[in-house]
Amino acid sequence: MSAVGDRPLGIQSSQIVAIADWAAEQFNQPVSLVATGERTSLIGLAAAAQSDGLASVTLNGSLKSLHQVIDRDIAVNQQPEMFTFGLLEQFDIPQLIAVAGRDRVTATFSE
Repeated sequence: MSAVGDRPLGIQSSQIVAIADWAAEQFNQPVSLVATGERTSLIGLAAAAQSDGLASVTLNGSLKSLHQVIDRDIAVNQQPEMFTFGLLEQFDIPQLIAVAGRDRVTATFSE
């Protein structure tokens, strides 16, 4: 995906929010999100933190911390969503879960 100067995480999570809002309105029922993998889990968690429109979010294989990106020496071309300028400075995975609502988020973590 080309982000054309924008942050991939912001674009992708905003797309999920838009789809969830549309689906909730279209089908007149709560929307649940299931995300699998480190990248998709971060995107889903960011979407949940942005919007109350997701009734529940299940993360399968999420990172425990964004510090794991640094520890593993992951390159930006491997996981561009993980490289949102200033994200780790302000929020880590536990803080994003808190913002999204601990009661709405269920997570299993990768090693």
